[in-house]
Amino acid sequence: MPGLVTGDTILNRAYIYFDYQKPVVTDYAYCIIVDSVISIGKQFFKPVKIKFYPNPASKKLNIDAEGIDKISRVRIVDMSGRLVRVIDVYNSSIVEIDLTVLKTGIYQVFIDGENDSYFSKIQIVNY
Repeated sequence: MPGLVTGDTILNRAYIYFDYQKPVVTDYAYCIIVDSVISIGKQFFKPVKIKFYPNPASKKLNIDAEGIDKISRVRIVDMSGRLVRVIDVYNSSIVEIDLTVLKTGIYQVFIDGENDSYFSKIQIVNY
């Protein structure tokens, strides 16, 4: 931006409005202008393709994670944020999970890889 010099600080705060309620006010965010970037290194991303099937699921859920070398853990969280299942996985990219102990509803499934985590929503329909 024109007029900014090294060392200038930009201060910002957001006011987020929902319907006719009072705004949610965020914390302050600071940005300091520098004269050069030293290095952020090179990052190479390989594509990750994760299949959750069937979805909706009833008795079991299959996860096929192409591009993730090693899945270490799968976590299932209900929509209130409560952790309902943890499945430890040992160096596999394909996982089958028994869902018969879970109630009908929408859940988030988190896949923890060796270096990253991924998630998706699934629907469980148990009769």
